[in-house]
Amino acid sequence: MINPIQNGGPTLCPPSKVNKENKMESTQKTDNDKAKKIAEQIKDGTYTINLKGTADAIADALI
Repeated sequence: MINPIQNGGPTLCPPSKVNKENKMESTQKTDNDKAKKIAEQIKDGTYTINLKGTADAIADALI
């Protein structure tokens, strides 16, 4: 006799895992969009670096 599938059997993904995967995909898409934008600016020659902001961020990370 075939055993019935129990409610919420092991074949279903837990909702927390699905939400985590969706958030990761969203974050990766955002990061890719930022990278594409920066690449276009570098190619056009319009990309500038905020030296003060970069220096402050590095200093904060080291402290």
